[in-house]
Amino acid sequence: MTRRVGLIVLEIVGVLVAGAAVLAGILFWRLSSGPIEVGFLTPYLEAALDVGPVQLSIGDTSIRWNATDRTIVLVATEVRLVDKDETAVATIPQVQATLSLRDLVTGAL
Repeated sequence: MTRRVGLIVLEIVGVLVAGAAVLAGILFWRLSSGPIEVGFLTPYLEAALDVGPVQLSIGDTSIRWNATDRTIVLVATEVRLVDKDETAVATIPQVQATLSLRDLVTGAL
């Protein structure tokens, strides 16, 4: 009985690992074919980068794969800093943040 339960648990773990590998392969294939638009991340980025009296506005966000140094690049376009009076303090056409795959896998920032 215990052996049978162990085999079932191993099968479940194997299916989960195989599924995760397939999803990771699809993600990397999609990243290598071009940028992925991730507009749903925009409100979260704006909230995380809230700088007090100045409000941050991001037009669009995307994720790109940089094959030369094996990094994922998070790109924010049409970034604007606006004060309380709705006056544009700064406008930046594009901001990039590079994320290391090794650090992402290990959970390091």
